[in-house]
Amino acid sequence: MNHRHRGDDGIGFHAFVQLYQADYLLYAQARLGDPLASRTAVEQALRRTEQGWSLVLRRRRPNACAWRILRATVDVACCVSSRPALDLMRRGLPEAKADAALLHHRLGMPVGRAAALMGVEASTVRADLLMVQRLLGWAPEVIEEEEQRSTR
Repeated sequence: MNHRHRGDDGIGFHAFVQLYQADYLLYAQARLGDPLASRTAVEQALRRTEQGWSLVLRRRRPNACAWRILRATVDVACCVSSRPALDLMRRGLPEAKADAALLHHRLGMPVGRAAALMGVEASTVRADLLMVQRLLGWAPEVIEEEEQRSTR
């Protein structure tokens, strides 16, 4: 992805892309199940983030702002996806909790890495994961089994 930006903000945005683009793609792929749609969604989200980069940097948690842009972009892509069953984990859960569970349990991402990606504290991700387990009364494998059955 070619991102052109002037000055230090552009260097910062380029570094941001280098740090998070691969994990953004993993997230999008897990929700969409389509490599092309995932790549397109991530490119759109990064383009939107770049367009508002100076505002994003003024936020207390820039990663959280960029994560909301990604989540919203993937949400739209899921609405038009031919494989909406892959997004089962989001049903009945608040967005942040569903994202934490997807990143940690489904993608195997360490809590600290998931927290940095989402722009929150690791303790927030841990609390979200505990709440998901309490709300759904499930072991992480249950969601994956449901998703596999629904895509057959």
